[in-house]
Amino acid sequence: MSQYFIFVNLDKKEYIKPKRGAKLWEICAYVSGAGILAYLLADGEKDGTPLMDGSQNKEEIDRLLKKGWKIHHEGEISGKRYWVLEKETKYFGHWSGDRIVVAGDYGHSELYETVQESEEWKNITEEAYKEFYDFLGFESETGAINPDIIITAESVAKSPKLF
Repeated sequence: MSQYFIFVNLDKKEYIKPKRGAKLWEICAYVSGAGILAYLLADGEKDGTPLMDGSQNKEEIDRLLKKGWKIHHEGEISGKRYWVLEKETKYFGHWSGDRIVVAGDYGHSELYETVQESEEWKNITEEAYKEFYDFLGFESETGAINPDIIITAESVAKSPKLF
């Protein structure tokens, strides 16, 4: 049998079940596995990410405002007006600085079972992944980036879609 894992935030009493498989190899190999941890653990401003957009085009600004973006700041450079918009997020950097465990169902601490059976722990899987996929520009997990072939020292794993 295989061991399955979840991501657990000990400080916020939250957990996430990795999408696209929960075996350690699957979590490591797929963007939708461990990729969400980088999003949750980000320690920094949204500047320089797809969560911010700068433009001089008022029509584009209006379109983004209708999609839930907010004006972060505006100004003028060389006589031209510009706006920098920020996307509202709940989970970007939400776990930054917290104690995080990748808990396995064979783990000695029994954390894997405890968090899923207790009402004091919150499963944030669906809403966190929804925001994460939006950040990546995907409609859902079906748009996730998956490798076509992975070569390791031991074997070659091929995508069933191609071979």
